[in-house]
Amino acid sequence: MEFAQSGDYLYYKVQIITELNISIMKRNFWATFALTLLLACGQLQAQTLKIDAYTKCQVALISKTEIGNAPYGWWSIWQKKKKSKDYKTTPCTFKGLTPDIYTIVVYNQAASPGDDQSDGVILKEVVVSKKFNLKAYYEKSDFKEWNCLSCPWLYVYNGKCFVKQTEILKDVVGQANKTTTYFTIDPKVVIDGKLRLKVQEEKDEITHLEQLQVRIDGKVYRPQYSKKYSKLLAQNDEQYLKLKKGTSVEVIFDLPKNLQASDKIVLESTGFYIPDAQFLEAVYQKYLVTDK
Repeated sequence: MEFAQSGDYLYYKVQIITELNISIMKRNFWATFALTLLLACGQLQAQTLKIDAYTKCQVALISKTEIGNAPYGWWSIWQKKKKSKDYKTTPCTFKGLTPDIYTIVVYNQAASPGDDQSDGVILKEVVVSKKFNLKAYYEKSDFKEWNCLSCPWLYVYNGKCFVKQTEILKDVVGQANKTTTYFTIDPKVVIDGKLRLKVQEEKDEITHLEQLQVRIDGKVYRPQYSKKYSKLLAQNDEQYLKLKKGTSVEVIFDLPKNLQASDKIVLESTGFYIPDAQFLEAVYQKYLVTDK
């Protein structure tokens, strides 16, 4: 008899708990449904950011917390995000943002090789609180000319003059990111077995150039250096030729005279550059846009 009563008790207890769970699930469903409707109708605001533009752009968020003690402030974080592709492409949405102060970077990469055409950029600072919602669309006219910092430029001698070709060490900011970049050179500019190059720093930064060399079909060629630069550019030994804004270095490579149009000539440049911190802060203030 006692066992039967205990069994009945367990049965009714399970039944009550089951009905209670079903009731809670129903309430949760309707609560979620109601919240979704409110958000869709704009009755409630979530920490959401929506960005679109007239063309495909890269969008990154940089928080004050991320910046912390970064050596070059917001610029360090932006370069890190570019390198790791930690950004979104328009149109894009950022949801569930943690309350903080953010810099929105909308980047239109319009530069082309052989041209000093500037990229386009929008910098906007926003304060994300518990109730935050921003939706913005940017026209072409909203973008400012992004020509604050670059990388050292490579010039190639064509028999008459030095012609601007491309940036080397692009986005290689700080010694911790030191690397080797590669650029393919047209065999036509090799005249009588001589390849003349010039590396010039044109912005508010200091290039640290460790080594320059040319590789053709696996064979490495080193340039003829003047005595002034021979020790600095001879090898990867953390001895750097430093180029400030407005300074340059010219080098000549002795290459085979019978090169064909199909021969691949690759310039290998090793080093990094350091931007001027005060200049970066001035740039930040210059490029910030008003509310949109």
